[in-house]
Amino acid sequence: MSQYLKLGDDQFPVQLDAHNEVGAFKVVGHCIWAKTEDKITPDFLRSRIEPWLTALFSLNT
Repeated sequence: MSQYLKLGDDQFPVQLDAHNEVGAFKVVGHCIWAKTEDKITPDFLRSRIEPWLTALFSLNT
């Protein structure tokens, strides 16, 4: 099953497919912040998502 993620400077949603390791993903197609051979873990995703969410919610204060 695929997951899709679009944040900040992504022009298009990035497709993430399940990796051989449970809880990890691999990028399908073009992505500026990861390569197709990279193992995308929750910690890796957190490093992309947290700054974006912080910036998003700081605009409302």
